[in-house]
Amino acid sequence: MMNNEQRAFKELEEMVIQEKLKKLKIYAMDLNMIGYEVTISSENGVDDSDFELIIRKRPGARR
Repeated sequence: MMNNEQRAFKELEEMVIQEKLKKLKIYAMDLNMIGYEVTISSENGVDDSDFELIIRKRPGARR
């Protein structure tokens, strides 16, 4: 059973993870607009706060 301090820390940790994921999604959308395919994956991470970005240039992408 978790005490209040542990529960509060867990909730804060989840908020940080969600904020990090939100920023990664915005970054992925920006890259998508200029011709890159972006996949955000957490499968290879050490814990839930680790994300992996897989970025591939689409044919005909700028630069």
